[in-house]
Amino acid sequence: MAGLGLVSMSRAGCAQEIASGQLVEVLTGWDMGQVDLHAIFPAGRAAIPAARAFADFMAAELAKVLATAP
Repeated sequence: MAGLGLVSMSRAGCAQEIASGQLVEVLTGWDMGQVDLHAIFPAGRAAIPAARAFADFMAAELAKVLATAP
């Protein structure tokens, strides 16, 4: 944005900026493929419930974004 250069990211991550004209897609035929995302927790009682809650929240938010992505 603001002439700072190029970035490689998913369309879901910048859909609003592309729609508003803040960003312009320059390599329209290029596909970066899928990227795996993992949350890793310690085994047993060392796992913090807040960490699990955060991971579940992020999974739900990412699912929403991906559901609305072009």
